Amino acid sequence: MYRFILTNIKKKYKFIQFLIFYTYCVYLAVHFNVTIPMIYTLGETVLDIIIKSMDKVQMRPGGSMLNTAVSLGRLGLSVEHISVLSTDQAAALLIGFLKENGVGSQFMYQDASLKTNLALAFLDEKNNAHYSFYKNKSPKTPEIPLPDPIKNDFILFGSFFSLNAEIHPQVMNWLQQAKQNNALILYDPNFRKPHLPQLTSLMPLIEQNLEMADIIKASDEDLENILGVQGVDKAWEKMQAYHPKGLIYTMGKDGAWLVTPEHRVFVGAKNIKPVSTIGAGDTFSAGILFYMQLMLERQTKVEQFSDSHWKTCLQLANEFAAQTCQSYDNYLSVDYAKNISHVQ
Repeated sequence: MYRFILTNIKKKYKFIQFLIFYTYCVYLAVHFNVTIPMIYTLGETVLDIIIKSMDKVQMRPGGSMLNTAVSLGRLGLSVEHISVLSTDQAAALLIGFLKENGVGSQFMYQDASLKTNLALAFLDEKNNAHYSFYKNKSPKTPEIPLPDPIKNDFILFGSFFSLNAEIHPQVMNWLQQAKQNNALILYDPNFRKPHLPQLTSLMPLIEQNLEMADIIKASDEDLENILGVQGVDKAWEKMQAYHPKGLIYTMGKDGAWLVTPEHRVFVGAKNIKPVSTIGAGDTFSAGILFYMQLMLERQTKVEQFSDSHWKTCLQLANEFAAQTCQSYDNYLSVDYAKNISHVQ
């Protein structure tokens, strides 16, 4: 967010004015302990191969949390992506792509014994994706160089990466530290049907993840796959066992709900004809985090949100998701991200 503001100031004012403003920001940071909130995304880093037909194939950097990170980076927010990655040529392309889009990669664990993971996404007649995953396992337990989250930082974690039994203890210890330091933790299970045969063995890890989250953002499909529930009321009832502060329940073209003990807000989805739905939910998450950080800069924390705040938050997230569906990209377009100026 701060990089987004500074970029626009540079365009509007002369360089010397920008330099004075920047120096003042540094002065505040040093003398008044003003910190810039960080957003950390933790999840897979993969190559998505998007297949409509044999002669219509696209390749994109992917992974649910990576997609969110790229949209946030394009919006000018301070974001670091945490993951495990190979050192092969594909990995170099992925790291380069993150850098080009303003996403840090200093907390990546890279292992030469790995090959870059692939996700084949087959688009049906409605351009919804059906996945096949091709992954490999490191012969040693990755020691991820995890950062030190502080108050008001945001963490988004999830997908199958968060269910890796080898790294799960590291992740849980890190999230516990983040909670103690008053960072806000969001969990997106993003649990696909191909993983259903493993549900019984993975359920203890999923439940630990749910218990660690302040806000659970999950699709209707996620919670039907994991908990066997349909509808926001039954989903929220089930969530009580894990004590989250809130549930963001997404239903694709049918809209999204926000439910907390104090609030219950519904927002309909935009009526569009998608080119591809890949990354829509991830960009929805970017909209949530973008709005939360924007409000934090305006001195309004998430726990202070009114129904009106939550409605605007969900509307923005839906708008982001709809924009992503207009191309084969998994993230907000660069031009769209540069022109976000209408958020109230």
